[in-house]
Amino acid sequence: MRFFLELGTSGCRRKKEGGTLQAETIKNNLFQLVRDTDISEAVGSYLFPEGKPLSFETELWDFKRKPPSLDEKPDDDARLCHKLEMHELIKDVVSFHNSFGGYIVFGVEDSGEDRVVGCNQTLDLGDISRRIKSHTGRDIELFQNTLSIGGINILLLLVPRRRRVDEPVKFTKQAPSTPNKKPSYQKGSVYIRKLDECRPAENSPEDWAFLFSDRIISAQKSTPVRDAIPSNLPPRDPDMVKFVGREKELSILRTWLLDRRSPVKMISGIGGLGKTSVAYRFCEELASSGAGEFEYVAWVSAKRTTYAALRGAMVKTTRHDFSTVEELLQRLIWILAGQSSVDEDADEEEYADILVDALTYSPSFIVVDDLDSLSPDEQRKCATVLQEVGFRTVDREHAGSKFLLTSRLDQGLSPTSVVKISGLDEEAFNLHIRNLCEQFDLEKFKPRLSRQIYSASSGSPLFASAIVRMASLGEKPKEICERWSSHDGEDVREFAFKRELDRLTNASAAVLFAVVKLGEVTSEELLEVVEATKRSLFDCINELQSFHLLGKKENAQGDFIFSTSKELVASAGILKRKLGERANEIERRCAIMRKSEGEQAREIGRTIRSIIRCLDEGETGKALLFAKDLVQRNPRNGDAWCMLARTYLSVKPSKYAEADDACTNALNTSCTRSELFEYVVAAKTGVGDWQGLKTYAEKKRFKSNKRDPGLDAYLTAVRNLVDLANQRGSYLEASKHAQDGTRKLSEKIQNSYLDPDLFSSLVRDQNQLADLSIKYCRLSIERPRDNLRIADLGFELFDRKVQTKEAVRAICDGLTVWSEEVRKKAVMDEAEREIIANNIRKLDRVSELLKSSGRDASEDLVAIARAQRQLGFVGASFS
Repeated sequence: MRFFLELGTSGCRRKKEGGTLQAETIKNNLFQLVRDTDISEAVGSYLFPEGKPLSFETELWDFKRKPPSLDEKPDDDARLCHKLEMHELIKDVVSFHNSFGGYIVFGVEDSGEDRVVGCNQTLDLGDISRRIKSHTGRDIELFQNTLSIGGINILLLLVPRRRRVDEPVKFTKQAPSTPNKKPSYQKGSVYIRKLDECRPAENSPEDWAFLFSDRIISAQKSTPVRDAIPSNLPPRDPDMVKFVGREKELSILRTWLLDRRSPVKMISGIGGLGKTSVAYRFCEELASSGAGEFEYVAWVSAKRTTYAALRGAMVKTTRHDFSTVEELLQRLIWILAGQSSVDEDADEEEYADILVDALTYSPSFIVVDDLDSLSPDEQRKCATVLQEVGFRTVDREHAGSKFLLTSRLDQGLSPTSVVKISGLDEEAFNLHIRNLCEQFDLEKFKPRLSRQIYSASSGSPLFASAIVRMASLGEKPKEICERWSSHDGEDVREFAFKRELDRLTNASAAVLFAVVKLGEVTSEELLEVVEATKRSLFDCINELQSFHLLGKKENAQGDFIFSTSKELVASAGILKRKLGERANEIERRCAIMRKSEGEQAREIGRTIRSIIRCLDEGETGKALLFAKDLVQRNPRNGDAWCMLARTYLSVKPSKYAEADDACTNALNTSCTRSELFEYVVAAKTGVGDWQGLKTYAEKKRFKSNKRDPGLDAYLTAVRNLVDLANQRGSYLEASKHAQDGTRKLSEKIQNSYLDPDLFSSLVRDQNQLADLSIKYCRLSIERPRDNLRIADLGFELFDRKVQTKEAVRAICDGLTVWSEEVRKKAVMDEAEREIIANNIRKLDRVSELLKSSGRDASEDLVAIARAQRQLGFVGASFS
């Protein structure tokens, strides 16, 4: 009987002449076997009809060639590979368990004619279960059986389906990884099995809804959705034409639902970015999917008015629920338990108790929108009380409740409880623009115009709506973008920023005004302009950052640069009115600072900005003409040469040799621009000048404890120099380059306070280079007596705290071979006696270091003792 596959948009279907055996039928039958925890031959009859494996995989089965296994005496690489394979299997097990359950079959190739290759191993289910418990905190009972398919054994692993009453299994730790392999799963992720793929459910609303569905495969329907959670959501904001983007924020909120010990989350950011829209979208998704154990989705808002960008005016909100803490608590009690639950003479503390009791009988997901519509004191009180109520619902017998707040301020919540929101990414923003054009019956904007609007609005949905509305009234979009910083966008910006700016202290407003006038600025420059103490300046910076009005970034040298958005620059008038006469003094000082740079520097700066604009718009040819002209007019200006180097690197294909020459001239003319380092590295990498890159990077010092670009460049050069020397057969040179890299890493590790991840990475690099230096040192040996050089290298590595087995082996083998060669002589000279005595003392020191290292060094200590006896024997034989 002949079989074939029919492929279509609805999936795979297996047909049989004289009758039809569909994939859905197989899935239905196998799902019943999973529910019955069946691991008998019946499973094999469906997965291997007529002794042949099915030619497709689904949510219920997965074929694998072999299970994770270890040899009897594995090396470090084999152990690491086995560890990674185990966690890949753990990901699959958790994915199946969170979905329908299913079978993982070992002993089957993915493709080919004879796919059944067999498997005679079994899995250590206890070990797998312990690993799962360690990385999820949950127990998953597994079953296995060996089946015979056409006389060949295969291993069948049954993963049971998660019960409806159990929460989805979430990874509480990240899987191990290597520089060449990403981790199998991330901390906080919830994986499911969809079709033939294991993937995070929180990345997709459809996957998330499936996770909380009944997850039943039957002839009628495959995944019945749970009943919707009742809610009191207000009407959807008419300005939200169609929700787009925000997958990162929604993914964070989905994962948060499964964190029982985190009852409060806040969406925070400046006005006009869509905080309320994200919260509303998540509530819609939550109510329709039935996720969690909530009985109700409650929405309350402090917002009285809002800016309707599509109408170009302030409008009243459809509902205003509270203005004080007492009103908030009272309103929530009415929603969840009815008005009769509140006594007329109850106070704030009693309200909180009543609300906690109400949440006992009706666990709820509660959104408190637009806290910053309240006075500053009421904002803080509301946030504090809601946190207290939320934490009182944690660790009780019944399900806990969750509170989602939206506010422009963080309200003192911990950083882990705050989801900071910014503008839409460019792809989602372009989709938003297209939707707006359809709403206003406008022609679709060209990509270049969409980019201009994106740049003008910084991705703000509110600002984009206002700009498109102006276009619908007959204004040219390009001219709107150019005038956006003036009167045209003032009413929208005032709605977005005036509330924050009015609540700033005068000191913080002065600092923000200085940043607006100077652009990117350091703290030292701010101190000069606002004439403040360091302590008061940093207090102002903290206040501005809490309102999301000030951005901070770290340059390559580890210095902090402060800046603000283009919209705030355009809102300088609001700040100026707030500061009064002081604004004039700040403007004067900023003008003096800019003038002190000199007319030539300002002219160079204008040209550089033009070059950058050309590069951003893809006009690299025009940018190159500007850069060459700038260098010709200013041959002693390092910034001009630096910009020419960047332009050479930006053209297609990149002109690395010319960029390298421009970088050399920039260095010779004392260019201090931080980005020059990046261009030098790119140019020298492009031309393959590894010795030049090594020499350049060796002198660079970076303050950051999380990343060291100078060290990265140095190590890149070292590794390439090692490879080149090896290809030429210059093994001693290759060893010396590897030793240089080891010394550089040792200096960094020993003399810097490092982030734990960077520390671990550098230690791995140091050990790898140390092993290479030993390897090539061995290859460079021409006479047995030269083995002393290998031992000296091993001792040097120990001095640099590289205490690996390979270093111990280098010491012991090198001394042993050398001493055997000395022993062949008739007479030992005084120098050799001194070498023996010194190395016996060095071995004592290495032995003490290993004993105090905290690792199992028994094998190494035996080898060292053997080498000491050998040296002592050779020395004694000549005495």
